[in-house]
Amino acid sequence: MKSLDRILSSEEFATSPNLQKFLSYIIEQKLNGNEAGLKAYSIAIDAFGRSEDFDSQIDPIVRVQAGRLRKELAAYYEGAGANDPVRIDVPRGSYRPEFSYQNVNLESAENEKDKISFNSKFSKYKIIGFTLATVAVIMLIAGVTYLQHRDEHHGLPQTVETSNDIDTISVAIHGGLEAESDLDSKDVQFVQEFRQALSRNSSLTVLVSENHDVNAPTDFIIEQSFLGTQSNRLISIELLNGRTMELVWGNTYAREESEDLLAQVTRDVNSQLFGASVRALEGRDPRRLSAAQLFVLATWVPGPAKSTLEWEKERVALARLAIQKDPNFGPAYSVLADKLAYLAAVDGPSNTQKALDEAEESAQLAVELNAGDPNTIFNVAQYNWHAGNLDDSIRLQNRVLELAPNHGFAGFFVNVLPFSCLPPPVRVLQEAIAFDQSLSADNPVRWVTLTWIGWLHMLRGELEQALEAEQKAAQIFQIPYTTIRRAAILNLMGDRDQAAQVILQQRANWPNLSPDHFAYVTYPRICRDVDNPDKEILLDIYRKLAEDMQGRV
Repeated sequence: MKSLDRILSSEEFATSPNLQKFLSYIIEQKLNGNEAGLKAYSIAIDAFGRSEDFDSQIDPIVRVQAGRLRKELAAYYEGAGANDPVRIDVPRGSYRPEFSYQNVNLESAENEKDKISFNSKFSKYKIIGFTLATVAVIMLIAGVTYLQHRDEHHGLPQTVETSNDIDTISVAIHGGLEAESDLDSKDVQFVQEFRQALSRNSSLTVLVSENHDVNAPTDFIIEQSFLGTQSNRLISIELLNGRTMELVWGNTYAREESEDLLAQVTRDVNSQLFGASVRALEGRDPRRLSAAQLFVLATWVPGPAKSTLEWEKERVALARLAIQKDPNFGPAYSVLADKLAYLAAVDGPSNTQKALDEAEESAQLAVELNAGDPNTIFNVAQYNWHAGNLDDSIRLQNRVLELAPNHGFAGFFVNVLPFSCLPPPVRVLQEAIAFDQSLSADNPVRWVTLTWIGWLHMLRGELEQALEAEQKAAQIFQIPYTTIRRAAILNLMGDRDQAAQVILQQRANWPNLSPDHFAYVTYPRICRDVDNPDKEILLDIYRKLAEDMQGRV
């Protein structure tokens, strides 16, 4: 194949065996009709000789070499390959090569044996193929122009995805090892572990600036800066929109004052990244998004999330669409399982055997397909909690910590889940409060920690503290669980009218919200495997609410 031979012998590729292997391999797979199988795993094993336990989230060789490949191909076509009749490109977000004409001269095209399909059996259709390709390019340009205009009209980023090849949200990490000359060993350790922690997020393609072209388009950029002296070190983290360079979020951390700085920063950054990613994807046609992008949209994300029955059902539809696009994408099954079990727990009409069976099957498939992905396992742990498999939920949260030791919320849930139905010892309550105080004040996920603190106080009979925590949580976010719990606390305090009002206010978002469902379905299910008579304390609280709200809601 002449075009490939010219590239491999060029100045850009002649001294890079890895790039030669990469390009030769993906071209061979395309010509053999195997381009659908061009994934990071197969490339790492077949082209780079990695072992079968290769994990792209830990070893970024394919992503890094793909970035280099695109850069060197662009340089080749700007120089020695400027007059090549056939151009080879590897679009961002994909490892599938694409062929197109450039500077087309029909005479040179006639003499070029490796045109569009690089298959000689199509040689008699050269002129027809060229004409169709030209028409296709014109149509593509027209379509891109229309989509750009449409996105401008809706205030969306002026980037167009004309295929499903962009698999993940791209995040470039700048600053740190390659930018600072006075980092001490603690700084270096933080930079390395922070990058590794983010790379475990299967929804992100994490790039680092040693191997990443800082001028290349990226969805988000994380800028790290180290300030102050080594004895009084401050770490500044800024999250930027990679397209507009606008500041999305930023915070400064005192290195020596945090016992678990890495977990704190990772929690904050992941939370903000997910929210920013959803905002960037919202409004786009879901049919044009990849399975991973649909997973991001389907996952509960603080900020863009809405607490309504309609919104949650839309998440279910997005998860199902992700599975249709990629039946082997485990995270999509995990979020589907979590959503179906959640709806069965909080919405009476959604509590069907069909939905429960689908949730169970989806959870099993998620683990089979992505047993090593902490996001997947975390969602399956949440599914098990809603579904009443408390021991399995705790076991899986521990598994998340094995996969991602700095997954802060798994650590929180491992501490509190054993007391979902039982009065906790004061130690557990104090640890939950300490965890909440370790979060940044603007972290929108604090409603989770605050509502659990309210839950633990309620089970201990500390109603004033419970109500205070629940009211703080409600100022950030409310779901049916928290609404019913706040009503239950108010009811225990003798304020039945206010308890009824709290429930009625949420009926606009959750029309089927019912204390009876929580009293006789939700919590008996959650506590069914708890072999301790003290669980009746919790069940009695909700049964009393259901009885006292008769005729009021």
